[in-house]
Amino acid sequence: MSKKTDKFRKALNQNKYLINLIIILLGIILSILGIVIPNETAVQILLNIGLAFVSSGIISLLTILVIDSKDNDETKELAVWGLEQIYTTRSEMNSHTALVFPAMKKEYCQIAFGVKSLRDAYDGLFMDKVKRGLKVKFITVHPNSIFLEEREKIENKQAGEIRKTIIDLIQWIEKLKSNTKRPDNIQIKFYDSLPLDFYCKIDDNLYVGPYLYGKESQQTISYRFSPNGKGFKYYSNYFETLWNSPMMKELNEVKKEIGYNN
Repeated sequence: MSKKTDKFRKALNQNKYLINLIIILLGIILSILGIVIPNETAVQILLNIGLAFVSSGIISLLTILVIDSKDNDETKELAVWGLEQIYTTRSEMNSHTALVFPAMKKEYCQIAFGVKSLRDAYDGLFMDKVKRGLKVKFITVHPNSIFLEEREKIENKQAGEIRKTIIDLIQWIEKLKSNTKRPDNIQIKFYDSLPLDFYCKIDDNLYVGPYLYGKESQQTISYRFSPNGKGFKYYSNYFETLWNSPMMKELNEVKKEIGYNN
């Protein structure tokens, strides 16, 4: 029943201008008939119905024109920002990144925690890509940050669970560095504050999303922006601003602070 209703609504929407023009035309015809028919009762009935049809058709048509104009403005604004898609979860978003990863050539930039799922799924791919000149930049939370402890509680993780993934990320970054002739292409920086929003840039594909209270990061809404939109430029500039911010700590400094000896 709902499918039939949806089809009916779709048909009405697609033909809304035509339907209202037909109503107006029918009203004009009835009004003309009311004038030419030599019957006073019929004249009153036909004129009243005809004029009502014309009036309601014109009002409805004008209303549709206003609504469509507003919808077009909103659609244009979305197009300017280049919002390509909204994903209910980050896991759903991963189905698109899986298509993008094989063609990755220029750069991979991310703000996240320990990216365990990424490392597990694409370790071999990244090893190959960095050999070919891929540039990698990660921004993550300082392993000793008190804010990281709070995030573990919010996501119902065991104490130290997210911290361990970040330590593992450090180890993975060093592994990538050792696998390329240009280790400076592989970088990671750390911050000690409330968790920043999720950010992932794979060449000309950009994904962003929040970290929500009580939800694991993989179960959180995310967005994808096209490379020609304002959103892509806005978030790319945001990442570079953070990257060059004095709040960021370098890898060697953090390794000393956490006693990393691997």
